[in-house]
Amino acid sequence: MDKFNHFTKSYCIFNSGFCSVSNSTWIDTVTSFSALRIVSLMAIDKQNLRIQAQTTLASSILTAQAILTRHLLAIRRMTAENQFVSRLNTNFYLSYSPPDLNNTAVPKMWPRVYNNRSYLNYRGCPHSILINSSHQHFVMTSGMIGDCFIADVTLVSTLKCFYNSTCFSLLHKESSKNVSLLLNSSNNHFLTNPTIQMLFNETMIDSWSTEIMFESFYQQCNPIQCYYSYTKQFSAIFIITTIIGMYSGSFIVLRLVVPIILKWIFRCRNRSSTADVKAITTVPSCRHSRT
Repeated sequence: MDKFNHFTKSYCIFNSGFCSVSNSTWIDTVTSFSALRIVSLMAIDKQNLRIQAQTTLASSILTAQAILTRHLLAIRRMTAENQFVSRLNTNFYLSYSPPDLNNTAVPKMWPRVYNNRSYLNYRGCPHSILINSSHQHFVMTSGMIGDCFIADVTLVSTLKCFYNSTCFSLLHKESSKNVSLLLNSSNNHFLTNPTIQMLFNETMIDSWSTEIMFESFYQQCNPIQCYYSYTKQFSAIFIITTIIGMYSGSFIVLRLVVPIILKWIFRCRNRSSTADVKAITTVPSCRHSRT
């Protein structure tokens, strides 16, 4: 039973470690997202700002989750390939080989075998875990799966035992009275019994929400004046049709305006000629008398 107590203690320590790593990853992701700047050549309305912020945050979370999962996979493969010995001796055990010709027994680490599967297998050999209860009979723990390393045990197991008081009391007899069990209704996104691997792949985030403060977005800049320019490249057909249209319009305007201007000019000239004739006819004649 003492050996199983060490096992459950290591199991809880790894669960706590996965939670801490997921929490720090989430904090780093949010911090990096908060440092981003939204730059746009045009003014953004509230709906577009919300969509852009949520899309950027979701992309940052997916990137962080992919990196975290990739690092965990690399660590597990490196541990399995190098055949590290678990502290709990869950994958290897020490035994003496048969005596040789000199009647000497040599100590050697032997891989454990379960259901004809060796722990040297990369994928391990998951199996159920049995606990010797107070009634001196073995009870299968709900949701806990045995494997080569305690990290593998934690990842393939579920938290099902933490929803059941009877199962939880088998794992933690001394502290089960002061611990609040998990509630099935508290999950919004995950299934009823997801594995720790499934939770870890999503950084143990059941749900997240965002609050877009549209007013603060513009108050940070608070410009005195705003200027904008609109540039558009016209096609050759549009330019030709525009020039023809302007020429046609100018021709029509000139046809209407030029006759009026010419009539006004001729009228002014006729008035000037009439005034000159009248001035000439009214000049008195001078006659000299002879004495």
